[in-house]
Amino acid sequence: MSGLSFGSYYPMKEIDVETASFVCLPITSNKSGMKLLARNDLYLRYLTEYESIPGWVSYGIFYILWVIIRFQYEELHINDGAIGEIGVHAGKLTSYLYLLRHLNKKQKLFAIDVFGKKELNIDKSGDGDRKVFLSYIQRYANVTADEVNIYEGSSLDLNSDFSKNLEAQRWWQTTIKRDRGCQLVSIDGGHTTLTTYSDMCVISNSLVDGGVVMVDDIDNPEWLGVRDGGKPGFNRGCYEACL
Repeated sequence: MSGLSFGSYYPMKEIDVETASFVCLPITSNKSGMKLLARNDLYLRYLTEYESIPGWVSYGIFYILWVIIRFQYEELHINDGAIGEIGVHAGKLTSYLYLLRHLNKKQKLFAIDVFGKKELNIDKSGDGDRKVFLSYIQRYANVTADEVNIYEGSSLDLNSDFSKNLEAQRWWQTTIKRDRGCQLVSIDGGHTTLTTYSDMCVISNSLVDGGVVMVDDIDNPEWLGVRDGGKPGFNRGCYEACL
């Protein structure tokens, strides 16, 4: 995971990304708002084995995400917004996002990927497999197939400005956005300018107040489409912090 950028309508304090992630097991917090569903042993398993999961995730991101979710739970009292990722690959980062879900079980979990529809992966930016993804989120986040809302197809389908796929748009509006909106979302799907821009529009228009969207590869010179498509979304008012 290179050149990651975060967007939120709340300014974020500077974070020491070198702080050891093992001290960040959220369930050990005594704060009343930080009550997570996952057990400590799940965090330990993930943190010790995550490198074996196919994909690209840098170690420092775990602490940053922990700080973000803790701030949302304890300071903003957001504990019912959707958590998910566009472009999940094998679920390397998605598993950690799901580990951060609240004990109240009010948050919807979602995943969007072309998976077996490889012809839709026009820029060859990922290689997701639905069965592999489900096996990893089961092992590392204790999330079963019936607990995650999956859309298998292009994320462009969710945007009525670029697609006439009413079924996909209805799925997004009624299944994910309608109840509360999005709390924490990673965008790592198609790396073209159009797809990244569309994803930013869909997610930014679905964020709860205090929600966070992060975009992978936004400063990666190998994927300039992400930069060109993602930057306009941050320029519309989101606070940006690049790694």
